[in-house]
Amino acid sequence: EDIFSFQDKVIGEIVAALAVNLTNGEIANLGQKETENPQAYDFVLQGMAHLLQDTEEETFNAIALFEKAIEIDPNYGRAYAGLAAANLRIVLSFWGSSAGVGWAHAWERLNVNLAKAMRAPTSLAYAVSAQLLVQQGRYDEAYDEVTRAMALAPNEPDNHISKAKIL
Repeated sequence: EDIFSFQDKVIGEIVAALAVNLTNGEIANLGQKETENPQAYDFVLQGMAHLLQDTEEETFNAIALFEKAIEIDPNYGRAYAGLAAANLRIVLSFWGSSAGVGWAHAWERLNVNLAKAMRAPTSLAYAVSAQLLVQQGRYDEAYDEVTRAMALAPNEPDNHISKAKIL
């Protein structure tokens, strides 16, 4: 009935069985829910899987899934962060023109969705913000944002890659 409680229980049992030491941030994040809706959560997970394919078609597939998550839960920060990440990819790759979206529209959607994601920032929101700041040449601010992302998700490989690029 409560998939998120079950998920936390399983994670706790795995951590105990493996004798893994979690950071204080990771321990604090256990049990915290970004959404109460399992379907919205599933759409975001699917969207991230598409986004990781790093192609034009898969990026647009990811956007559709993030938008479905937001339809279900309009306060779901990670869904907005996913949309921002997808639109940043469009802006940087100029894919928008081939899909009829347009660079300016993707830029606008990037900023709107990042602002919504930063209302209750997740590691992904900070990471997208850091990438955007790098593109603007604001490396000190980007470093601060990626540091925030790493505090929330210290084992997220993309955060380490972003930090290395900033340095």
